[in-house]
Amino acid sequence: MPYCTNCGRKLNDGEVCGCRDAAQQQVQPQQPYEQQPWGYPQNGQPYPNPPYPYPYPYPYPQIKPVAYDGTPLPPPPKPSKMWLLAIIIPFGLFFIALLVLFFAVYMPSARSYSNKAKQRNINSVASGIRSAANDTLNELDIEEEWVMGDYIISSNNALNVYVGFDEEKFYKKEEFHFADLDKYEYFIVVENGKPVYAAVSESWHDKKAYIGTYPLEYDKNTYYYAPVKYSAKGEKVFVKDKETLNDLYEYAREEFEKKLDMKMYKEER
Repeated sequence: MPYCTNCGRKLNDGEVCGCRDAAQQQVQPQQPYEQQPWGYPQNGQPYPNPPYPYPYPYPYPQIKPVAYDGTPLPPPPKPSKMWLLAIIIPFGLFFIALLVLFFAVYMPSARSYSNKAKQRNINSVASGIRSAANDTLNELDIEEEWVMGDYIISSNNALNVYVGFDEEKFYKKEEFHFADLDKYEYFIVVENGKPVYAAVSESWHDKKAYIGTYPLEYDKNTYYYAPVKYSAKGEKVFVKDKETLNDLYEYAREEFEKKLDMKMYKEER
């Protein structure tokens, strides 16, 4: 019995196998490729949007890690931030130490500078009041008021000692020469018609109030000119802490009485 030499099928007598004709019919000549614009088919129409099953963004399945026995593994530990503390804490302590050192050095010096500035200001006021009193006495002398002699005149007329002229006229003229006179309390020691000493403060009895005097003396301990008390012999007696203007007045009055006694004793001799 014959067989097809192409496909090996068994043929009857005189039968011709049609496998070659079928193979020739299936094979079609390949058409030449013509380059088209991107996204466009042969007919020039754009492709429709692809039917994606999921909208954008596309969901991805979350795969949880499991152990070999199928049990889920615990979540991984969060990264530690201890290294931040290891950097921040030393720098914070260093910054705090710098602040403490700064205030320890700066605050005393700033306080000292402020105290000296206030002391210089009240000393300037004392000098101004003394100058105003000198001009006032000169004007009263021209007006033929008896201003010669030794006496103490004060912002409180109850504390005046041996004043022999019109006190109200003195106060009005002195206020003209020193505009801020009503802000201060003061007393002035006058010798032979000339003011030789003045003490000024904002209060008579306040221990914290600054006291300014004229004249001043240089203090070697504080390195600036400090207020002094009135002395009959011209001694240098500095004003102590917590001493009030009233204390300086009582001290000056005692010294003033001593000086008058010494002067009278000399005249008698």
